[in-house]
Amino acid sequence: MQKPKICFVCENAYLLLGRSDRQNFIGGAELQQLMLAQELTKRDYEVVFITNDFGQQTEMEWQSIRFIPTYNVANGLPFLRFFYPKLFKLWKGLAKANADIYYLRCAGFELAPLVFFTKRNRKKVIFCGADERDFDPKRVALPILRDRIMYFWGLRRCDAIVAQNKAQQCLLRKNFLINASIIYNGFRETQREISLQEDILWVANFLNIKQPWIFLEIARHFPDEQFVMVGGRTNDRNKEKCNLYDAIASEAKRLSNVKFKGFLPFELADKQFDRAKVFINTSLHEGFPNTFLQAWSRKIPVISFVDPDNLIRENRLGLVATNTSQMIQHLSDFLSSRITFSADNIRTFYEANFSIEQVVDKYEKVFRSLMDKAP
Repeated sequence: MQKPKICFVCENAYLLLGRSDRQNFIGGAELQQLMLAQELTKRDYEVVFITNDFGQQTEMEWQSIRFIPTYNVANGLPFLRFFYPKLFKLWKGLAKANADIYYLRCAGFELAPLVFFTKRNRKKVIFCGADERDFDPKRVALPILRDRIMYFWGLRRCDAIVAQNKAQQCLLRKNFLINASIIYNGFRETQREISLQEDILWVANFLNIKQPWIFLEIARHFPDEQFVMVGGRTNDRNKEKCNLYDAIASEAKRLSNVKFKGFLPFELADKQFDRAKVFINTSLHEGFPNTFLQAWSRKIPVISFVDPDNLIRENRLGLVATNTSQMIQHLSDFLSSRITFSADNIRTFYEANFSIEQVVDKYEKVFRSLMDKAP
C-alpha cells in the first residue's frame, strides 16, 4: 500500500525554524509535531505543514518538508477577519496540501473546518489532545463560545483521536463517549555532553498555568544552589501574559542564585539540560511534557506537580509534589542525597518507551487503520 501523505495543521510551526524575528517562544506541541514530521520523512512519507503567515508569504521547504502559509492573525477587519482571511485562507491551505491524513494538535476552532473539509473530500483527520482540558467541556481553554462550539462539533467527528495519557483517554470517554489511542510523546536521541551537573533547571513558556513564580520561591530556600530559568513570552498579544514575563524577569534578577535566560532557540534551550542535575516542573496541567523527555534522555530526575500515568512515581524517575512546601522538601532531600535515583534506570526507561522511532511506529498503525477504512 502506498504511504499516505500527511499534513500537520500547526499555526506556529514555522517559528521553530528560526526564520522569523517574531519567535519568542517554543511550544511543546509544535516541537513534537516537527519531530514526528522529521521521522516520517525519514520513512519516505510526504509531509506538509499548514502554518500561519509570519511574513514568509510563499510556500517553502525545510528538510524535505513543505510549509504552506495561510493567514496573518493581524490582518483583516474586526468581526470579519474570522471569515476572511482566517477561514478562507485556511481552507485554501488545506486544499493546497492535498493530503490523505490531516493532523491537528490542541483544541481550537480550526478542527471544525478541518473535519468539514476532510469529510467533503474523502480525507481523514486525526486530533491529538494537548492536555486534559482539551477533553473537558468545563475547562477547555477556549474563551470564545463560537470557538468552543466549533471545536466540540469537530471533536465528535474526527476519524481518530490520540490521547497523551490515561487521564485524557478517560475524560474523552466520559464526556464524549469516544475512545482514543494513547501515544506518549517521543524525543530524538540525545547524549549529554561532558560538563558539570550543577544547575537546578526550569524550562517552560511564561503562562499562569506554568506557575513560574514558584520556581523563584524555591530558589529563595536554597541560596547556595544555582537555579536556571529558560522560557519565552509566548506568541500572544495578551498584555497580561507579557506582564507575567516581565514581572518574573525583574524578580529573578534580584536573586543572586538565579540565572534568568529568557527565550532561547530550541537547540540552545536543549543544551541547558546538559548542565542540570535536576529538572523542576511547576505546571498545574500538562499533557506529556517534552522537557521530561529532555531530562530523562540525559539521566536527569524531575521534580514535578504533574505525573502523567504515574510514570514518575512507579518508575523512580523523580519525585512528585502536591504543593510548594512539599516540592521544596523533595528538592532538599535530593540535594542532601537522602533520596537518590539510578541514572542508568532513568535512561533505560526512557530508551524503552520514548524514542521518536517508537512513537512513529504507533502512529503508523493509526495511519494504516484509517487508510484501510478509506472509501
